[in-house]
Amino acid sequence: MAKINTLEKVTLTQSEYQDMLLSVAKLKKVGVALDYTVSKPNQKRVGVKFNQEYDLEKLAKLIGE
Repeated sequence: MAKINTLEKVTLTQSEYQDMLLSVAKLKKVGVALDYTVSKPNQKRVGVKFNQEYDLEKLAKLIGE
């Protein structure tokens, strides 16, 4: 599987953004704090950029996703 570049800005729908926030909260509970920037969080399309490179598959496994 190709590695996802988490340093590129992505645009999420509001639903996808809410799902991401739930995952971020779950990760925080297990001691993983993500460094990311959000633009236009209250719009239909939300810009998200991770400020560090992350292994998203590994993080998803940590929280059972």
